Amino acid sequence: MKRFNRFLIFFLLIACNNNANFKRLNGNPVNINTNTLVFIFLNPECPICQKYQGSFSQFKNDSVFYVFPGTVSKEDVIRFAAYDSIDVNHVIMDEDFKLTHHLNASTTPQAIVTNNGKIIYSGLLDDRFVSLGSVRAKAHTNYIRNALNSLLQNDKVAVPKTEPVGCFIESH
Repeated sequence: MKRFNRFLIFFLLIACNNNANFKRLNGNPVNINTNTLVFIFLNPECPICQKYQGSFSQFKNDSVFYVFPGTVSKEDVIRFAAYDSIDVNHVIMDEDFKLTHHLNASTTPQAIVTNNGKIIYSGLLDDRFVSLGSVRAKAHTNYIRNALNSLLQNDKVAVPKTEPVGCFIESH
């Protein structure tokens, strides 16, 4: 019985650890339970993600990761990332949807901001896309920046959730 308990504890420790670590495109792990991180879920085939291309440079930071859920071709992801000069060290291929499910992502594009593993914001990147087919020429509110500014000021995030607009993530 003691062997079983030790084995069970060992298995649970490994399982919990695996939930917190995900691999970047370059193979290096990302531990999502530390510090403040921004995850932007994308799909190169999503028209709204394509319309955001050229604006991802505003999110260049060591704490920002671009997540491509599902079986997206590595070449398409690299080409998509190159358009915005996104460093492949900040790209996560989530082929098995583990990170997608862990963070409850449902749409591309979708931003999720975490602080020490806890989701503090989930939804739209900004208010440029009000609904499918309805787009503003320029965003007035940057939800990611607002969430990060609230954290810096030790304030509660005023808008912790918005409904993302884009392409549904189909995870089986």
